[in-house]
Amino acid sequence: MQHLDLMILDDGPDDGLPALTYHLSRRLLVKPTRTLSELYGLCKRSNIKMFRTKFPQQHAQFLAHVSTLNLDDVGGYSAPTDTQRDFDAFYDVALQLLEWFYPLRSITITSRDPYYITPAIKAKLRRKNRLMRAGSIEKNVDC
Repeated sequence: MQHLDLMILDDGPDDGLPALTYHLSRRLLVKPTRTLSELYGLCKRSNIKMFRTKFPQQHAQFLAHVSTLNLDDVGGYSAPTDTQRDFDAFYDVALQLLEWFYPLRSITITSRDPYYITPAIKAKLRRKNRLMRAGSIEKNVDC
């Protein structure tokens, strides 16, 4: 069995980051193929993710608005053969409602976050932390 005698950092060939070089007790030189950033994850990567928040208040406002909405006024009168135009008008209204009541939000997910952290979970954690710092414990129940 060979034991590690000395570990030396030297310059990596391509990316300028140091590569690990191991000297074993039998003077056998082993050079790994990965750089330090790959081994230890020194490069923190961040991705901006888009998501839609969903809260009971949003659902209530959406349902109250849709109950008063008259879709006959949207497309106007059309012939029975003009199905595509009616569908396009309905689709435009549906997208406008989606954007109005459930807008897209962005949040940054990094490589340091655990694998189970989704954009919605991270937003809820940020909201909970903000409410806890402000002392609004009773509002925190809705998270």
